[in-house]
Amino acid sequence: MSLLSANADDQAIVVRATFHVGEDVKLEGVDGACAPTQPTTPVSSDCAEHSHHPALMGSLEPPLDHPEDFANFSPGPTSLPAAVEAEIAGRFASQRLSSMAMSHRSPEFSRILDDARDSLRRVMQIPAGYEVLFMHGGGHGQFAAVPLNLCADRSEVATYVVSGTWSQRACAEATKYCDVHVVDKSGPDHRSFPELVEGDIAPGSKYVYVCSNETVNGVELHRLPKLPGAHRGRVPLVVDASSDFTSKPVDWVGDDVGVLFACASKNIGHPGVTVVIVRRDLLGKSAPLCPGVLDYSLNAAAGNVWNTAATFNIEVVGLVMQWIEREGGVEEMERRSIEKSELIYQAIEDSRGFYSTPA
Repeated sequence: MSLLSANADDQAIVVRATFHVGEDVKLEGVDGACAPTQPTTPVSSDCAEHSHHPALMGSLEPPLDHPEDFANFSPGPTSLPAAVEAEIAGRFASQRLSSMAMSHRSPEFSRILDDARDSLRRVMQIPAGYEVLFMHGGGHGQFAAVPLNLCADRSEVATYVVSGTWSQRACAEATKYCDVHVVDKSGPDHRSFPELVEGDIAPGSKYVYVCSNETVNGVELHRLPKLPGAHRGRVPLVVDASSDFTSKPVDWVGDDVGVLFACASKNIGHPGVTVVIVRRDLLGKSAPLCPGVLDYSLNAAAGNVWNTAATFNIEVVGLVMQWIEREGGVEEMERRSIEKSELIYQAIEDSRGFYSTPA
């Protein structure tokens, strides 16, 4: 996601842009003269036909007289690759019983689940020492699940690197379940990720928490941070990768990743399932009050079917992973992401100040 701000005639326009890592994006020109105005401001005759455009009213549906393809750059869910959408439609048309209506304990769904897990392992090159879980609750559920699984009681310490909105929310949630040590060096607007030094990590920390892409603030880690000094190799890194998972490789062992989670609504599927990848040596450490639906150990031991799984959502994750494999893998997804990012930043440079980026 990129956070852009445009200014014309003292009117500020904020554009939050999100796109699937594997989809091609064509940037169209924007007529600055037709920028939204306050309701009390007269609209020129040149802009009258655009003043009630559905996009300016918050709608995501294209007008009926503009049937061409369009891209959703809004927060939250985004579109699947066209090839995956076509495959899903084909399955609904050809199968007598789709995964939406299939028992999560049936052998048919077991095959779907295995395929999704195995293809995810291949795409993201996940080592054998990690469990792949498909869980409920989204990213916000994981804000609670992480401390509940890694801190056995309220007195145990965790270090949270606050670099924007999402790590701030995770930090606030964690204070209910553990003793939180906060590292916040980037100011109230959080326009950068802090350089970590050894003294930043609280002694005895059970983990260090980071968000790899702060979409609201426009701060992304292109590579995960190396923990400083004696903490490297000893303290596990916990990563909220909800909005950039599968857009770049992860050095699981080299970066001491203990837990990485990603809700599916960005690059790997659509809302309703959250992928959690957890190092096996961290299982079995949950607090007694950890709910079963959030318990990593319980769900790993039950093979992802401790309770009713999000059957269709998991199948979609598998189809997206298979599509990424066919397209060239995570390295190709990173190449495309960089290419699209350069398009956006070039548009900023070419706008002569009409667009700017605060990060």
